[in-house]
Amino acid sequence: KSMQLRQLDFPDSPDALGRLDCLVVGVPDDRFGEGVAAVFSTDGGQAVEAEVIKKYVRSLLADYKAPRHYIQVEYVPRAVNGKADYKQTKALALKSIAGG
Repeated sequence: KSMQLRQLDFPDSPDALGRLDCLVVGVPDDRFGEGVAAVFSTDGGQAVEAEVIKKYVRSLLADYKAPRHYIQVEYVPRAVNGKADYKQTKALALKSIAGG
């Protein structure tokens, strides 16, 4: 089952990341059967190191609840009405994890 985290605000700081749009999807995992991948985009499309996002998320969630993969895209796939497009998001995550 997929979860959604949308428009995550980072606290104001000298290295503030602004606002993220993010969807979290299940992906195959050798150890657990299924793992979690976060597919995200930033306002203005600025590049963000996945480790920065990972550190922030893990400051809020227990390690076992945090996504294992963080994938930045130009925009998070959404339907015309703004609803999450989980099929396209999962396909992006699988392609990225596979190295494509």
